[in-house]
Amino acid sequence: MAQFLVFSKHIDEMMFECGICRDNLSFPSNSNLASRLQYTSGKEAENLLKKVANEAQKANLKSKLIKYNLNRIRLPIVGRVMKPETKYLQKIYYILEENNNSLNENKLTDPENQKKRIRELVEPTNITKLFTSPSVTKCVSMFPTMLSSKSPLIPGQESTIVLQEEHREYLVNEIRETNIFGIFVVFVSKYDQGSQKPEVLPNATLCEFVDLTQLDTSGRVTVRGVERFKIGNVISISDAVIQAELSLLRDSETIRNPQMTEENCRTIEKLYDKCNLLELEYRSLQNNEEDVELIRKRSKFGDKISKLIEHVDIERERNMIYELTGFAGLEYNADIETKIWACNTNNTENRLEVTIDVLKTKIKCLNDMIRETMNKINNKEKN
Repeated sequence: MAQFLVFSKHIDEMMFECGICRDNLSFPSNSNLASRLQYTSGKEAENLLKKVANEAQKANLKSKLIKYNLNRIRLPIVGRVMKPETKYLQKIYYILEENNNSLNENKLTDPENQKKRIRELVEPTNITKLFTSPSVTKCVSMFPTMLSSKSPLIPGQESTIVLQEEHREYLVNEIRETNIFGIFVVFVSKYDQGSQKPEVLPNATLCEFVDLTQLDTSGRVTVRGVERFKIGNVISISDAVIQAELSLLRDSETIRNPQMTEENCRTIEKLYDKCNLLELEYRSLQNNEEDVELIRKRSKFGDKISKLIEHVDIERERNMIYELTGFAGLEYNADIETKIWACNTNNTENRLEVTIDVLKTKIKCLNDMIRETMNKINNKEKN
């Protein structure tokens, strides 16, 4: 203990003395160490700047690549990634390439003076770039198809249409001349043999291409409805196309009860998914494997509506969610008359209520058919 006190006192005295004599103390400079530290610090700073610059360049290139891929339009065919060899697909491929190649920046010029794009295509999901409001009217060529339960009447509905040789040529020319990478479809409800004139519905649908693989062979094209259009003046009717003035058709009536509208949308989601499950059960009881497989491929309602609204400006067009929800619930569940009514009405709330009624009616019908089928199976087993 005594030694510890002496040692402590000794240290205190040393520190005290150093404090008194601090001004008289001098230390030899270590110039080598200073220069080495300065060199190391400068080198590290330089390396850090280079690293930051490289990361910034990578991020910029990645951003440009993402933007390029987002704007790039791919040819919707199955089984090929290279240039197609058949006639019409090859023509469409070259049109797409003109659009896609124009996305590359001209590095020899300033961003403000980019080279003029050879072609700028508009996809159906961005058609509001051309039809900026329902008051805008444009003359377009529509491809007629006979009305059926599988017609792409409503937004979101997939369908297969068959194009004859002359239709295929018209389609390529329309894409090239209008720069719209889609197809306007008009629905023929009746064909008058006497006058040789078709009776068409008062509305048309702009569809996006889902699969063009068989365009040059069977002419079968899979499309998906995107936007509704109102037909105005019919300009001309030929065997291949119908030319008419079209305007965008959107719901215009104000939502009176937003809370009830939200609730109806949630109800449709539940009923739609339940319909698919019951239909799957019923077709399974019938041993209808083909229909079972098709039903299994259907998306859940949440995924389906997410796909439909991914290009919608939610802040500016929030009511479009409600509008598309009503249509989405009808795709596999409503008859032609109901779909025609849904396309022509501009009242979102009414459409949602009708969609709920359609789904509830189908659920009741499916439950009855399942019960009846089960009874038949049980009776057969007993006998």
